[in-house]
Amino acid sequence: MSCVINSGYSLGCRDSVGGIEYVAIASWESGVTYTTGTASIITGMSPTASFFLFEQYTEQALASQEGAFDNANGTAHYVQTITLVLEKMDAATREQFLVLTQARVRCIVKTQNGRYFLFGKVNGGRASAGTSGPGQAMGDLAGFSITLEFKEFEPADEMEAVLAESLITS
Repeated sequence: MSCVINSGYSLGCRDSVGGIEYVAIASWESGVTYTTGTASIITGMSPTASFFLFEQYTEQALASQEGAFDNANGTAHYVQTITLVLEKMDAATREQFLVLTQARVRCIVKTQNGRYFLFGKVNGGRASAGTSGPGQAMGDLAGFSITLEFKEFEPADEMEAVLAESLITS
């Protein structure tokens, strides 16, 4: 296969912001197929799954994708990472944290720009780190933080808003 560059990139207007509005999480299942439309945006998913909403305060959660390219071996993959904050130190939040540390998941990330991206599309992901505690100072987090890590062949695909919203349960 030949990798041909056939278009460029323009800066355009400065009309974008960073950050995550929320993350929706579903248990990972094998055998899911996706339909894509223009520019490889996911327009369908079969079978569908229920993604559960994990709200995040502005500038609280983090999602990133780091490319890992090995020229000696001729390989390329992406490490996708999501870090969430769960703000309470109570039994219900502890149980939610515990399930997230044990489960294999896929996630829909809604950005502050109103776009949706699917993390863990092919392989799913698992917790790679987590912390909890009451903090030290009055302004410290009294709750949980969890990092989910995914290893995929490609960067996360964008999802059509109508599809993403139809899969998310409060």
